[in-house]
Amino acid sequence: MSTSSNYHRHLVSATENLFHHHDLPP
Repeated sequence: MSTSSNYHRHLVSATENLFHHHDLPP
């Protein structure tokens, strides 16, 4: 379960990073 949680957290972090990057103005 620990591994699953870590993996999910990593996915969320990556997604958030992408969203934040896109949110930034050009």
